[in-house]
Amino acid sequence: MILRRRELWGSCLGHFCTSYAFYLVLSWLPVYLVKARGFSMTRMAQIGAGVYALSALTCVLTGWVSDHWLTAGASSNRVRKTAL
Repeated sequence: MILRRRELWGSCLGHFCTSYAFYLVLSWLPVYLVKARGFSMTRMAQIGAGVYALSALTCVLTGWVSDHWLTAGASSNRVRKTAL
């Protein structure tokens, strides 16, 4: 049964942690800064776009580094855990 596998729970935990942080930065933080700190919605849209672009760039770079590390002979398990 898949629910008994440690790999599943590790993947779920990793996915939750990265998704929660991404959700927090892209949805809750801009609303808080606009309502409580007086930022303009235009400025928050620019900051949100920057965060989203930085996340995309980080994903591409992590994939590139992972590919090169695997080519150099590292185990796939080590590479995936390190990237996570």
